[in-house]
Amino acid sequence: MDLLRDADLEEVFIRPASGPGGQHVNKTSCGVRLSFDIINSTAISDDVRERLLAQFPAGKIVVLAKETRSLTRNRELARIRLENLLASALVVPAKRKKTKVSRAQKAQRRNDKAKRAAVKNNRKRPGEND
Repeated sequence: MDLLRDADLEEVFIRPASGPGGQHVNKTSCGVRLSFDIINSTAISDDVRERLLAQFPAGKIVVLAKETRSLTRNRELARIRLENLLASALVVPAKRKKTKVSRAQKAQRRNDKAKRAAVKNNRKRPGEND
């Protein structure tokens, strides 16, 4: 994806990673934390930036990948997740078409309410105040 420029990304290697590996897992940093700066990115347009900021008000997207013991695989996974998030922001949401409730639906609602009110009124004891 052309939105992922290395200048806009901040990649940090973190120590914990899951899976077997003995002491080697404790010595190596194979987890990846990938950050994308929404506000300062030059790769995205203003309308995409607005949609991203609506989802991520802090101004950064942070993706964490530490599923495997392989640093290269975790880097790939983090980039794929980030690409998916950015791709979802590229899709322009459809405009909502305003609709009105029809007369028949309004009449049906009033009839249903009247029936329900009658049921509740029949529960009262004779002589109770209305």
